[in-house]
Order: sequence, then structure tokens, then C-alpha cells
Amino acid sequence: MVLNELRAAVAVPVIGIFPPVQEALERSQSKHVAVLGVRSMITSEAMQAYARRHSTPESEVLLINASSLVDLVENFTFLKDPAATQEAVSRFIADVRRAHPLVDVMTMSSTHLPWLERFFRAAASDVAFLDPADAVLDQLTPHISIANGQTRFVATETAEFSLDQFNGALRTLGVPQQAELKN
Repeated sequence: MVLNELRAAVAVPVIGIFPPVQEALERSQSKHVAVLGVRSMITSEAMQAYARRHSTPESEVLLINASSLVDLVENFTFLKDPAATQEAVSRFIADVRRAHPLVDVMTMSSTHLPWLERFFRAAASDVAFLDPADAVLDQLTPHISIANGQTRFVATETAEFSLDQFNGALRTLGVPQQAELKN
């Protein structure tokens, strides 16, 4: 929400992310697009202003609260129970489409939502789903050197979700690295 101000205040590159609304509008046939995000994001004044700047009399940028889907990722339901996940995502997408039938492009604008991409696509194969992280990778590329880089996964654990469970989820996703405990 303060990305532009932060960029102006420091001399080092600051990588940030906004929902890919312009790309969504360019790809949309109807010019009606939805930004799926958590409640705090979509209700923020900064995001409201961002959506208004991209909306015109011919186009509409809708901000849709997708907070109800976050638990599917956080508690690993999307890995443990794909059928229940598909049912929840399909119901969510059906509700969005019933309320906004012209929407043909949606952005998965929460760190959790891209994990559900295959479920979104199964729920609405005629809708394009965009991942804002793709733009971050494009911004990062000039600033990194793969040959000299190091990736560390650091996680916390709770009584409900242990580090072993998290690392098991990473293995299920095909991620070879394992997280270390952050105290």
C-alpha cells in the first residue's frame, strides 16, 4: 500500500506487487475483471483507489473478498483433501460469477490464492486466472545471480501445525528444500 512512497524514499531497488489489473483488462473480452484478495487488501483505501484508477465507463475492476479460501492453503486442505478444496473453490467461483456474470479474468492477488490455481481453473475453465507473482519475478531478474544465490526456508510452528507437517507439504509440492525452525 506504500510501495510508490517507499521507492521514492530509498536509493535501492524496491520490488513490490500490485494486482495485474492492466494485464487483466487487456486480456478480458468483456472488460470486467475481478481482483481476488483478502479482506484487508480489498477494503484498503489504496486498493480502492487503484481499482477506481483502472475502471472506466467501458471497464470495471471489482475487488472480491477471497479470505474464505485462505484456510484451504494454511491448513493444507488443498493437499490433504482435493475434493473438498474443489468443492469450496467451485462454490466460491460460482457465487462470484452469479453476482458478476461479465467477469472473464480474475487475479489471484493474495499469497495464498496461487496455490489454488488448478482448482480455480477447474471451477471456471473459461476464465483467465492471473498470478501477480509473475510480475515480481520479472522485476527481480535484473537484481539476482542464480549461480551465487542461496535460498533458505524459515518457518514457525504451532501446536496445530508442526514444522514436520510443513516440510511434508513442501515435499508433496515437489519442493526439494526444507524449512528450518524460526524461534
